[in-house]
Amino acid sequence: MSSRPYAAIMMLNDKIFMMDVMAPLKSDEARSVLEGSYPGYQLLALVPGTHAQHSYIYNDKAGARGSTQNLDPFDMSHASEQSV
Repeated sequence: MSSRPYAAIMMLNDKIFMMDVMAPLKSDEARSVLEGSYPGYQLLALVPGTHAQHSYIYNDKAGARGSTQNLDPFDMSHASEQSV
């Protein structure tokens, strides 16, 4: 089985990590191997090459996904009626 280096972006307990790993060439096999090697981690992305040493992960926004609000672009309730 041929393998290659990847930068794996993974999440554990709402913290995002990037680590350089060796995994199979085929993406489905790589995913299976990594999920077996790192139980409890959620694999978010695989980027071909080694990038973890020169990358930045900002965890201050992790877990804030539920804080987004919906915006209705046609809602005019904030505008007051103007006389013509």
